Amino acid sequence: MSQSVGVLDISDKVAETANSLKQYYLVLEGTGASQAKISGTAAEKVLGPIQNAPRVGETYVDVDAPLSIRLLGTSKFVAAGVIARSDYCTSNGDGTVKATTTGGEYVCCEALEAASGVGIIFEGKVTAYRY
Repeated sequence: MSQSVGVLDISDKVAETANSLKQYYLVLEGTGASQAKISGTAAEKVLGPIQNAPRVGETYVDVDAPLSIRLLGTSKFVAAGVIARSDYCTSNGDGTVKATTTGGEYVCCEALEAASGVGIIFEGKVTAYRY
């Protein structure tokens, strides 16, 4: 059973007005001060996963609405494919995460449970280092 145990979360403003920001998706620092945007490539260092979800039915995210981003603890993540327990994961480029063994990629979590495929929500330990 997935759980989420926060030790350190931060609030950040939104740099995008697209509906791409979803709960448990990874974000990175945007171009402006204190503005998060959806994570890019595995070579980009992410802040962490979004903890609060946009309201149901929203077609955009209000640029002044704060996001809660997990920096330390465990969190739920959205899988981009099959992930085994204990896999190191990195950004898939769309906010979801994938297992990695590639040097030079930023690891955003260590899977604490397996994910059987695309879109599966699983628990991971939030990390931030280069593989």
